[in-house]
Amino acid sequence: MSQPAQDRVRVLVVDDNQDNANSLATLLRIGYQCNAKACMDGLKCIETVREFKPHLMFLDLHMPRMDGYQIAQHLAAEGIKPPLVVALTGIGGEDSIEMALNLGCDAHELKPIAIPRLEQLVAKARDIAQLTDESP
Repeated sequence: MSQPAQDRVRVLVVDDNQDNANSLATLLRIGYQCNAKACMDGLKCIETVREFKPHLMFLDLHMPRMDGYQIAQHLAAEGIKPPLVVALTGIGGEDSIEMALNLGCDAHELKPIAIPRLEQLVAKARDIAQLTDESP
């Protein structure tokens, strides 16, 4: 028996700020019934993407050691990029947006993300989850 689509939506939140990562993951779990995880480290993020196979990933761009740009590059090179990757950052500007999109991010959003935009992205992830049959 298959899981309901809402339970199959896997979301990974990557942010070096633990409060930010955990808050958004909790909102996604409780408010949107997503299977959401938080990750605060670039290398752990890559490992989690391999195992968890998120449909949607919110990726902080400016983190120590391995930043979001490097993570996006690594995931693309390894062929494990989630179907929907959203750069979620505190820094805007044309350069940041262009660089994120060139590295494979599907969207660039400023923190804190607006609820209507979050709802759009979760709906898109739900559509992706319905099209895939694989289990995490």
